[in-house]
Amino acid sequence: MKLLARLLPVAAVAAMTSATGCIIADLWKVRETEQAAAQYAYVGGTVTTQTPSDHWIVVLIWSLPCDEDWRALREAVASGAAASPAETWSPELRELAQRIAPKLTLPEHQVLQRPGSWYVRLLPGCYGVGAWEDVNEDYRYNDEPAARAVTAPDRVFELTAGERKEGIEIVIPPDDRFSSGEFDPVAEQVRELKARSHGEQLAVSLDQVAVDGAIADLGDPRFGMENGRLGFYDVKAFLLKVGPGIYFLEPYDPDKIPVLFVHGALGYPQVFEALVESLDRARFQPWFFYYPSGAYLDGISDFLSQRVARLQLRHGFDRLAVVGSSMGGLVSRSFILKHHARVREDPVRVFVSISTPWSGVAAAATGVAHSPIVVHSWEDVAPESEFLRALFFEDPEAQTTRRPLPDRVAHHLIFGVEDRTISLASAVRWEALRDAKDRWPLAYDHTNIVQSPELATLLREILAGETR
Repeated sequence: MKLLARLLPVAAVAAMTSATGCIIADLWKVRETEQAAAQYAYVGGTVTTQTPSDHWIVVLIWSLPCDEDWRALREAVASGAAASPAETWSPELRELAQRIAPKLTLPEHQVLQRPGSWYVRLLPGCYGVGAWEDVNEDYRYNDEPAARAVTAPDRVFELTAGERKEGIEIVIPPDDRFSSGEFDPVAEQVRELKARSHGEQLAVSLDQVAVDGAIADLGDPRFGMENGRLGFYDVKAFLLKVGPGIYFLEPYDPDKIPVLFVHGALGYPQVFEALVESLDRARFQPWFFYYPSGAYLDGISDFLSQRVARLQLRHGFDRLAVVGSSMGGLVSRSFILKHHARVREDPVRVFVSISTPWSGVAAAATGVAHSPIVVHSWEDVAPESEFLRALFFEDPEAQTTRRPLPDRVAHHLIFGVEDRTISLASAVRWEALRDAKDRWPLAYDHTNIVQSPELATLLREILAGETR
């Protein structure tokens, strides 16, 4: 027994040291990532087709060493000598292309479902940007219309650390192609490229411009209605112009519990102004998850989990309250379920949902079926979507095994009895009611409930009661 008594403190210290080592290693990775991010440059613009089209588009970035051959290529592009098809290039230009070919790489690409905005994050270096129209929508190049980088001087450029190069306009002509001959150094690699799926592209695009705790002013127009609409209708433009992620109103305070506000479709942080004003700022610090509400929600909740994990490693908080409004409640529940399964220490203790369409919105299904342009989040909010089923069932198809919220999460479900945007049946879905600790009907419609004094009072009381 004496030996055991002596060994127990040693074992405890060893375990604590091991755990601390893991935390330090994780924090070091975060720091390294943040330092590396500061070295990147951002490049963006728009891409469209000369002939109206609704086919997918792949924007392609190629890279070369910034050497004498690179400078010779830029001169050829600036003079227009490289604008003609590669088969017609001069012997000198063909010889240059042959020297370039083994040095050329394809470090990045962007996949768009329709013409619109694009951007990439790149390390300092020398680049060219082109695009092709993916007519058969198989993520591969098959002799389809293309815009070659060498046809426009502004599409061949050198980048420095932290530089932002924006406004590059790419127009894909119907009769140009990446060459099938031996003289085009880009063509062979393009033909071997398998572009990302749209889900994979969303994850990459979000991460490239992620915000992790930037301090902001809620009154800034960036957090208003115009950009909320932008994020719904043009995801890529929102990502480049606004920056998705978690924003603070003040420096992190370890003595205050974070309250994370998550907006809904067409939403923006300023919709929560009334709730923030009523918050007990001596005990709580408001955070805002700002995201493009037109994107697929499963990818958005993944992104939110990554942001919270990164902030938790940086600041070490062990309690978090989540307030989701409308579709933001769906994003929040998806995040809570995923985050709990992924992290060692889950900080979420309180979840407040406001007017959330747990069973979906019929109008979203109508949009998916009949609109010429489908907003991705409509597919997730359509009744009986796989995303909605997965919020409540481990087996979304069979729907036999419940997927409840974690035991330590107190869910307060609030809805408006005068709501005409979502049905009462959707707001009080049985599985959601069953998981909730309390259910609160308020006499407001879908919009006014967030600004109501009753909701502000209720939220203040819920937070006070659940975080004693």
